Amino acid sequence: RRPVFIHELQCEPWGPDAIWKLTKEQQDESMPPERIAKNIAWAKRIGSYPIDLWGGEWWYWRWQKKDKTVWQTVQDNVSGT
Repeated sequence: RRPVFIHELQCEPWGPDAIWKLTKEQQDESMPPERIAKNIAWAKRIGSYPIDLWGGEWWYWRWQKKDKTVWQTVQDNVSGT
């Protein structure tokens, strides 16, 4: 059996326009925090290592906009791995 790793696991929204032009509601419809948690859990469950996540700039941008839900979701789901 060969090792498998995940490169760029989707944890950032895709929309009809650039992320910064989307409303928070549009961003959350495309990539709600629950989906981020689900994506990370799936990657961990199948035993992939390492797991590279896609979306860090977006999590940080939301954090700077005083919305820490996405940042906290990622932190909660990658801690201890």
